[in-house]
Amino acid sequence: MARTRYVTGRAAARAVGLITKPLESDIQTAVFDLLKTFPVYTGMTLWDFSYAVPNGTMFAGTAEQRAKYMNALKKQGFKPGVSDIVIAFPLHGYHGAYIELKRDKRSPIRDEQITWRARMKTAGYFAEIVVGQDEAFDAVRRYWSGK
Repeated sequence: MARTRYVTGRAAARAVGLITKPLESDIQTAVFDLLKTFPVYTGMTLWDFSYAVPNGTMFAGTAEQRAKYMNALKKQGFKPGVSDIVIAFPLHGYHGAYIELKRDKRSPIRDEQITWRARMKTAGYFAEIVVGQDEAFDAVRRYWSGK
């Protein structure tokens, strides 16, 4: 007899239309697509100088296993609060850009994220915490244009 597998949580809510806004991962994908449209060198765009920081990754295993893994990552340089997107290309007096994405206004902004943003601004980077795809696109455009 075949076992029925039930989808629960966020996936189920999305499947039946209860979640209609894009997920943060969808917004991030769209931002990286947008970065491909800003040329910087012949044949290269801001996308070629950008990368994602997977700070929101969920780890499998028991609580003890996750804690051990997190401690090992911290020893290797993992820092909570680092922005989701890094653009490692200097423009308009900035050394580069750090953009922290939030899906919607209900998404919590952690103290570490506020601290990281302030630290990067002090060091001469463009650094923003944005809510939704429109704000994310606007931040990239402002970084590109220098406004």
